[in-house]
Amino acid sequence: MRAILLQRWDDVEYGKERIRSFLCWSNLVEGRGDEKLKPSRSSMLGAFNWLRKYFRWKKYIILVPKTKVYDVPFRVGFYSKQLGVCKISTAVRNASDGPFAMRMGPEDCHFFVVGKASIELAVAEYIRKDLDFF
Repeated sequence: MRAILLQRWDDVEYGKERIRSFLCWSNLVEGRGDEKLKPSRSSMLGAFNWLRKYFRWKKYIILVPKTKVYDVPFRVGFYSKQLGVCKISTAVRNASDGPFAMRMGPEDCHFFVVGKASIELAVAEYIRKDLDFF
């Protein structure tokens, strides 16, 4: 897995918009929030909050495609019902580059992808970056 830096997150409505040539919306996959963090008082958007998330949010959800897809470009997104935020990344990834990790905050969150072909997501596992596995 590689980290993607300098990506923007655009506002979307899940399943209701066409995003350039990306037409197929995946299922929503629920991720359990990090119980070790205090609940957020804001949507945690912006440069200062990005730094706070980078250093404090240590729980990751690992997502894998359920369907056998290769070389299908897609964009990843998240939906937080508690905060009323639905965003999609500007970074384009390929399904063959997976599995994919997303950082988890204190609230439960749903993840999805919008691809050029149909992709169904599943949760593989949760990991903590502050633990040494090796």
